[in-house]
Amino acid sequence: MRKLAYINYFDFALNLFTSFGYFDTEKDHVNALKAFRKGLKTDGTLVIDYFNTQKIIKNLTNQETKTVDGIEFHLHKFVAEGKIIKHINFEHRLKAYAFEERVQAFLLADFERMFSKSGLTITAIFGNYALDPFDETKSDRLILVCKKA
Repeated sequence: MRKLAYINYFDFALNLFTSFGYFDTEKDHVNALKAFRKGLKTDGTLVIDYFNTQKIIKNLTNQETKTVDGIEFHLHKFVAEGKIIKHINFEHRLKAYAFEERVQAFLLADFERMFSKSGLTITAIFGNYALDPFDETKSDRLILVCKKA
């Protein structure tokens, strides 16, 4: 994502379902945005679909157990170091598994700053897939439509 090989090639670039925010540094995130920008044609559009961090944190369930196909998944979610972290533990066929997801808790202001650094301008902001306006307390998603600056 940070080193795309195409220059002025795409009409659209899509980053969906919170597939952004997994790098360790803001510099890496900005480099990914710069790579998206470089790959877009002059009038190209980038769409980033991210969860609404403020709503996620407000409604965060610390401990949860879900059963899927007879397997009990034990989830522990928390916020630390500016990241939303989820530990997933389960046992399957007498073997224990443990996974961790760590995604940056980016707010709209963070995206605005990173887009500015990467040469992108936000042209529209939506709060869900029906393209309703973004509301930081109620929206499920933060969908950003951007153009080259």
